[in-house]
Amino acid sequence: MNWERILMEVIIASIVTGIFGVIVAILSNIFIDLRGYKKIDSKIGTLDNATLSGQHKDIKEVLSEKAGSILGKVENINAISTRNEERYKNLNVDQQKIRDNVLSLVNNWETLLRNNRELKLENERLKDIIKQQNKELKRSADREKGRER
Repeated sequence: MNWERILMEVIIASIVTGIFGVIVAILSNIFIDLRGYKKIDSKIGTLDNATLSGQHKDIKEVLSEKAGSILGKVENINAISTRNEERYKNLNVDQQKIRDNVLSLVNNWETLLRNNRELKLENERLKDIIKQQNKELKRSADREKGRER
């Protein structure tokens, strides 16, 4: 028996097996990565414009349209506010006091409604807690009766 020859064959077999293992690992990772990319791509969907700069242009167009719409609404609100200020200036002192009092009354009414809603919610929560505690008291009383028997 030639030990050198056997040792060389073992080394060659080990190297071939190692290289084969590395190749299989690389191929399996590539396959897994491709599956992952395909899953991600299917969830993203298709884009009309595949370039990033094209997507940015599309986004800019949408934003400019929305900004124009918002600006128009803000200008309308500003015009209404300006008209209301002009009307307020045209009122005499008594009418201004009445208007201020009515606005104060409306604000107080809204605050009362909000507080009432919060109190109703708190009341319901406390009722649920009381029901739960009554159930626990009844259970403990039933246990006590069972022990006395």
